[in-house]
Amino acid sequence: MRRLRDLWYRLMALVRPGTMERDMRDEFAFHVEMETRKLERDGLPPAEAARTARIRFGNRTTNQQGARESWGTGLIENLGADLRHTFRQFRRRPGFSALGIATLALGLGATIALGSVVRSVLLRPLPVTDETALRVLWADYDWRGVEFDYLAERTRVFRLAAYSSPGSPSGG
Repeated sequence: MRRLRDLWYRLMALVRPGTMERDMRDEFAFHVEMETRKLERDGLPPAEAARTARIRFGNRTTNQQGARESWGTGLIENLGADLRHTFRQFRRRPGFSALGIATLALGLGATIALGSVVRSVLLRPLPVTDETALRVLWADYDWRGVEFDYLAERTRVFRLAAYSSPGSPSGG
């Protein structure tokens, strides 16, 4: 039930911020008034009681800002303000905006294309049926294609495959 009430307050803060602000100011004023009456009953003069109540209650602006933050609508309000600013800038300088959008589109397209190339070249699965049976043998020997083909044709116990890195003397 509490979550439903919290959701309702947040929705009201977004839809009717003026009403929420007015309610908040009224509630803060109520609390200061109650503290003032309490201090007057304790024997303070009215002006001194009001001043002491305001001091005890704290900075009104800080308290109101804390209450606004507790509504949990800051992110949505900031996003809305950013979008309004963005569209104002688009209308004000359409050429610059089009250039920015085109640059972003080209950058995203290039990044996606490069990602797909990396995935297909470097991250694709090996063309074997059982990858757990693979064994890696390292050798400093510089294999040549003819030697590898000769050995691969005569090996019957296992399948032979080779890889050379671009930085190696025989590699691409």
